[in-house]
Order: sequence, then structure tokens, then C-alpha cells
Amino acid sequence: MVSASAITGIVFTLIITLIVPVVLWIIFAKKVKGISKAIIAGALGFIIPQLFIRIPILQLLSANPSVTQFSEDNKYFFLLILAFSAGLFETTGRLIVLKVLSKNELSYYSSLGAGYGHGAAEAVGLIGLTYINNIIFAIMINTGSLPLGEQYESIKETFLTTSSSLFYAAGIERVLTVVFHIALTVLFAYMISKKKTLAGFII
Repeated sequence: MVSASAITGIVFTLIITLIVPVVLWIIFAKKVKGISKAIIAGALGFIIPQLFIRIPILQLLSANPSVTQFSEDNKYFFLLILAFSAGLFETTGRLIVLKVLSKNELSYYSSLGAGYGHGAAEAVGLIGLTYINNIIFAIMINTGSLPLGEQYESIKETFLTTSSSLFYAAGIERVLTVVFHIALTVLFAYMISKKKTLAGFII
């Protein structure tokens, strides 16, 4: 059975990556007029470049035997390419969002909202939705309703051998990542306001 501590960790991360982002959005919207537009813009600045462009491209490339072979032969270099592409797409999305927001007024709160929207969308899209599946699988394993088959046995084995601390760590990591995205976006907005867009992009 999946331990109670592991299930608690999954629920903890689900709350952090699905419920908390919405609650904070509501709080921000009530406290700061117009920040919802910045939050939505920031979220789109992650969703469109990453989920609609970069990840589909990577999926297409992974179906190519030559690319697969290259990734196996050059693991560390390939990981470096993946990290660079993630940064490039995210920073480009962030730049476009800030340029759009600057057409009206690029304030501290609008850049904060954009950074929060970016980080929250990433938390929901990459972790929150995954952890919905995790809690479903954990319940199925504990109730004995998990279907038979090699694939499901592999899933079961993963849940039974994964330390519960890793489930908690995913939620904590997302909190830190959202803070990082907010700080990075506010800094980028400041660089844009000082006519140092290229320097901000590189940073």
C-alpha cells in the first residue's frame, strides 16, 4: 500500500500547485486593481511558448531515431540543450508579456502579477495536473482497483518505492520557483524601464 505519509505529501503538493495559486490570485485581484490582466498575461507567457510550442516540438523530435540516438550518446550536452531551450522560450514569453504591459504602464505590481502568473501557470501545468493523476493512482493502489498489466505494475512499484519526502519536495520546489519567477520578472521589467532590454534578456 502507498503509505499515509506519501498520500499526505501528494495532497500537500496538490494544494500548493492547484488551490493556492487560485486563492492567491483572488487575494491579489481584491487588493490590487487591474492585476488580474497582468497575471493572465504572465500565465499565457508560459503556456503558449512552453506548452503549445516548445514541448510539442520536443515531442516531435523525440520520435526521430537520430535525435534519440544523439540524446543517448550525448546525455549531458542534450540536457544542456533542453535547459537552454527552456530558458530561451520562457524568457521570450516573459519579454513579450512585459512589452505588451508596458504599452499602458509597466508598474511594479503589473510586473509582479506577470511573474506570479508565469510561475503559477507552470506550477499547475507541470506539477498540479500530474499530481491529480498521482492521487488517483495512489487511491487505486490502496483500494486494489488498479488494473492489471506490466505498465500498471511499474506504476505501482514506483509509488511503493518513492520516498514520501519527494512528494512534499515537489510542492516546496514549486513555491521557490514561483518566487524566483516573480523576482526575475520584476528585475526584467526594471531593466526594460531603464532601456536595457538586451541585458535583462540575457540575465
